[in-house]
Amino acid sequence: MIMEVRIQLDEKDIRSAQALSGISDPAALVLHVLREYVQFRSRQEILGMEGSDPEAKAPPRRKPPEFRNEEPRTDPNA
Repeated sequence: MIMEVRIQLDEKDIRSAQALSGISDPAALVLHVLREYVQFRSRQEILGMEGSDPEAKAPPRRKPPEFRNEEPRTDPNA
């Protein structure tokens, strides 16, 4: 679905964004900037979730001995 919107933007901001992005068409530039903003905020939201539970405990790093697939070690020189 396409939504047509009429907006007024500062020419200085448009020129700066065009220089940074390499996109000269103002309509394409606004679409690009909007998509970049959504991606940025989504990443920030995901990063903000890290460590949000102060009660959380780290999971164990090793399997308990009964779940290890290890053969008993023997001395090869014996």
